[in-house]
Parts: sequence; C-alpha cells; structure tokens
Amino acid sequence: MKRITKIRFQIDCSIFAEHEERMNKLNSIILRNQVSSNKVNHAKELQDIAEFLSQCPNFNEENDDCEHCQFILKLRKESCRIIADANVVSF
Repeated sequence: MKRITKIRFQIDCSIFAEHEERMNKLNSIILRNQVSSNKVNHAKELQDIAEFLSQCPNFNEENDDCEHCQFILKLRKESCRIIADANVVSF
C-alpha cells in the first residue's frame, strides 16, 4: 500500500492562524470517529470555518500564503462535503 505523505504549508496570516488549531482538532476528531453522524457534526463546523476563511477580505492572489490558504480551504470543504454525502447515503 502506498504511504500518504502529509503536506504542511506554513501560512503567515493572522486570520488563518486564529482558526488553524480548531480546524486541525476538528479534522483529527473526524478521522478518529467511527460514528458517521458524529463525523457530520464536526465536518459541518469545519466546513463553516473553511467557508468563513475562504471569504477573507485580505485575499491577495499574488501572495503565496493566500494561495496556500485557499488550497487548504478547498480541500477541507471538499472533504466535509464527501463526509456529508456519505452520511446521507448510509441511511
């Protein structure tokens, strides 16, 4: 089996930093949790944070930190959508 490597971006942004720890905690909870309804609850909160951050008023497309932030948020939102869709299918 191929090993998945974590990609870690260091984002120099006070707005992202304010929410990063909570997003990482929610992600860890989602990955550890076996009950899909619990995953959905945490995924919803994670998705809300990612949606909020993706509307950042300081976004600058020429800033690498902003590019990395948007990339991470896109992945977070997509993974939350997949979790929600999987929960709907499982019932």
